[in-house]
Amino acid sequence: MTTLRDRTRKRLRPRFGLALLGVIAGLGVGAYAVFAAGPRPDFSVTASPSSQTVNRGQAGTYTVTVRRLNGFAGAVTLKVTNLPTGATASWKLSDGTTANVLPPGVDRARLTIKTAPNTPTTTSHPLITATKGTLSHTTTVSLVVQPATKPNFASAPSPWSQTVLQGDQTSYRVDVTRTGGFSGSVSLKVAGLPNAATPSWNPSPTVSGSGSSTVLQIGTASSIPTGGYDFVITGTGKINGETVSRSAAATLIVEKTQSFRIAGGLTTQLAPGTSARLELTLTNPYGFDLRVTSLAVGLKGTSSPGCGASQNFSVTQIPPARYPITLPAGQTRTLGQLRVAGGSAGK
Repeated sequence: MTTLRDRTRKRLRPRFGLALLGVIAGLGVGAYAVFAAGPRPDFSVTASPSSQTVNRGQAGTYTVTVRRLNGFAGAVTLKVTNLPTGATASWKLSDGTTANVLPPGVDRARLTIKTAPNTPTTTSHPLITATKGTLSHTTTVSLVVQPATKPNFASAPSPWSQTVLQGDQTSYRVDVTRTGGFSGSVSLKVAGLPNAATPSWNPSPTVSGSGSSTVLQIGTASSIPTGGYDFVITGTGKINGETVSRSAAATLIVEKTQSFRIAGGLTTQLAPGTSARLELTLTNPYGFDLRVTSLAVGLKGTSSPGCGASQNFSVTQIPPARYPITLPAGQTRTLGQLRVAGGSAGK
């Protein structure tokens, strides 16, 4: 029996060793496959500013930004909970749509929380949740509610999101709202813009006690990277001898400069003593509407030898009163589709 046991052990050892190697090899292949998979598509959510202070009955606003990561390109649904008593919430996307779903290509929304006369004078922490299927991320903001009679002010950019081309400039009207008997001046400043964007104020960054708004102008360099930039406008004033600051968020979206394309020609062939309508096709390559303020048409030459353009032809331009012509974002339109009577050429 002893000999039999010894032989059994000798036979089992190689089999056990092979089985163990197989398990190790399987684990090795599995570990390699997980490592090679890489990060999964996902997104993050942030809100700016992190805190707002309002009087009862007033509204606080926040810019909510969703950043898509690792190839994620889906729509994201936003909601807010943990609002104070009586408060209501509304959403508006950066493209102007009133909605709480960010479609692909849109990554920012403005959250407005409106308080009521019965909203408690306390600090609440609304919870913002962004979801897509099983993916969910949250961020928290603060809302400080003061009595309606307490002096206060707020600054708000309009619009809150602007799109600009590289090397171009844009502007925001910044409104200052005073409540609770406050009548002092408010000094404004900007933080968070990239180095290639330069802010300036017209007429001034200080809104006097009798004023209600000023204009923020932002110029960009041709080298500024494309993309969206969130920045903060902070207003500072003195209330009962104390320096108080109130902030509002805004967005600058920079797009790459592209060619504005114009094509077309005469609708019929010209003959001596006749005229023909010029039908132009305009293409807007941008994600925002273009305002065309001038279209000048000239004749460079003719196909007939000895027939000079300037001596033998005249051009009737589009009347100045018809401008500006609005060309929808990303669209191609003829002058006829834009309801513009095209220019004409005569011989």
